[in-house]
Amino acid sequence: MNHIQPNNIIHLDGVQARPQKMASFNLENTNFELLIRKNTKINHLGKLKPSKNFTGNPIMVKINEIFHITQRINCFIKTNFNEMMNNKINKVIDYGSITDGRTYKLEVRILNFSNNEYLKKINKGDHINIISISQATVHLLVNDISDITKLDGHMSFLKLLNGNQVPSKRKLSEDSTETERKRQSI
Repeated sequence: MNHIQPNNIIHLDGVQARPQKMASFNLENTNFELLIRKNTKINHLGKLKPSKNFTGNPIMVKINEIFHITQRINCFIKTNFNEMMNNKINKVIDYGSITDGRTYKLEVRILNFSNNEYLKKINKGDHINIISISQATVHLLVNDISDITKLDGHMSFLKLLNGNQVPSKRKLSEDSTETERKRQSI
């Protein structure tokens, strides 16, 4: 674990993030915990030169447009899927992540997973099409491994590292404009 030091840039492959259980002990720190498991790979990528803190503006969204949206996405596998116990649903499911290779990444959870079927079809960096449902937290829920289709193409490890931001929701004004355009086209 000598890679995890102040100002080291590291890539953690196969780590799960979750809300803190005892946030009161971590004041002025991150609001999540990283679960490093036996399958986690840690790569040292260099040193960070300290800079100014990011100050983003919070955005407004409509609640009814956030949950349970089924979509089809073309993306690349950023982190291979691995089985883990989900205590909330008392079931073993698979966790992994996807990226666009430019900016964004998303956690993916597969409910009905066949490890043998997965290992034969897709690997880290593969171009895939995925059918999923957006959930309350920022992750995609995939019902079955058959909802993932391998496409032509593969992305290099270095390009996979570019996808490191979780997408943010649209601003209310953008959302209203898009909704109005949809109404006019109907």
